[in-house]
Amino acid sequence: MGTSACAAAVPDRSARLGWTRVFAVPTLLVLAALLWAEPKPDDPPREAPASVTVGLAELAEPKQERDPWDQQGNVIFTDALTIELGRTWRPRTLDVSVDHNDTYVFDFSRGGALTGSVSLPTSEGDPDAGGLVVRTIALPPSLADEGADRVVVTAPVGDHQNSVGHFVLTE
Repeated sequence: MGTSACAAAVPDRSARLGWTRVFAVPTLLVLAALLWAEPKPDDPPREAPASVTVGLAELAEPKQERDPWDQQGNVIFTDALTIELGRTWRPRTLDVSVDHNDTYVFDFSRGGALTGSVSLPTSEGDPDAGGLVVRTIALPPSLADEGADRVVVTAPVGDHQNSVGHFVLTE
């Protein structure tokens, strides 16, 4: 009896091991490198300056609840954000988006004199919070009477990675 056609087509053991060395080992090394490689962020982390000054128009685009706190277009700061209003406003409400895990204080002034102040507490205990929170705040009547041409935003409580997404006043 002779050898079957199927048996003749099967390579011997040494030929199979050669294939393993040539293809399988390098493939496994590449896969291992990919699995243990450090992830690379899409964007490098943004350094937060201590103090920032912006015009009101730079914060006009409304953001959504839970948008990333550090997304492009948000103003990030560690100490203070000064918003130059460009004219005297007599606002009644403020619509604002801020990072959820900080307490914010908004000091309104006109000609350098304080005309009103409001505080927005942290939302960190809220299980639905994360990223930005959007709030509409009733402002003190003194602001409608005396007006304001500048707002200084600070965050005395939190992680000192503060962020304002939008800041819209209504008169």
